[in-house]
Parts: sequence; structure tokens; C-alpha cells
Amino acid sequence: MITPIYGSSENEIVFVTRPKKVANLTAPNVVTTDDGVNVSWQYQDDVDGYILYCQSADEYAAGEDIENRISAYLQKDQNRFPIKELKEAGRYVIGVKSYKTTYGKTLYSEMSDLVEFATRPTLKIKTTINTKEQNVEIEFATSNRKSVLSPGKDIYIPEYI
Repeated sequence: MITPIYGSSENEIVFVTRPKKVANLTAPNVVTTDDGVNVSWQYQDDVDGYILYCQSADEYAAGEDIENRISAYLQKDQNRFPIKELKEAGRYVIGVKSYKTTYGKTLYSEMSDLVEFATRPTLKIKTTINTKEQNVEIEFATSNRKSVLSPGKDIYIPEYI
């Protein structure tokens, strides 16, 4: 999209293009809360930086605008970022915009395609010992994490080994 802005004088109009939509935003589907998550996207040459947005999937599902949840402003050469301090058993939605400042006016790209991921719950184990047979019963307290971007799809399914 071409945007007209005033140049160095009122008689000068400069036409500039908005940055392209950020492509290839990626994050692993499931992460531990200790490690956080490393997100990355395709580098763009013609921008001044990026804005990373992150919100809980519950906030997203409730209709809260992800653009109100800025997580980080990043320099042009940063096309990856670690998101830390995530909640256990959480679901998150992330997006990225690029921006460019020309003649004092900042132009933003469209929001990237949104990506979601989940954090693993802490495994809770209940043990019961039967005194006659000395058997141990183990119960796992965890559940699937449902997608908010693709309804009906699981983004995390517990693995039992």
C-alpha cells in the first residue's frame, strides 16, 4: 500500500510503501515453562524493526485484541526472540508486525499470520500402594490443550510412556 506523507515542506509530498506483512512466524507447538519459547520469522531488509505481540489463548478467544498485548519492540536485525515467564499449562497466541519510519511518520505492516503454542503442565502423580500385592497405581493429572485458531484441533496431547 502506498501512503502519501508530507516531506520536509508543506509543498513536498512523498509516497512511501508500508512494510510487507511479516512471513514465516514460527514457534514450537509445545514448550516447557522453564525454557520459554524461541519464536522467529523471516527477516526483512527494508524495515526499522519489529513489534512482537503475545497474549493468552483465553484472552484471544474472549475477543481481546492482540495488538493491545505488545511483548517486545525489536531492532531491524532481530528476527527471533525468546518469550520467557510463561505460565504452566498455558496456551498462547503470537503475532508480529514490522515498521518503518519515514519523515517522522511510522508505517506498520499488517499483522503476521497468528501462531499458537502451549506450555506443558507439570505432571502430577498420585500413587496408591496395595499392601497385599505391593502394586503401585499411578494416576496422571494432565489434559489436552485445544486450539483457539483452529477450533476442534489439539495443540498439545499428553504423551504417556
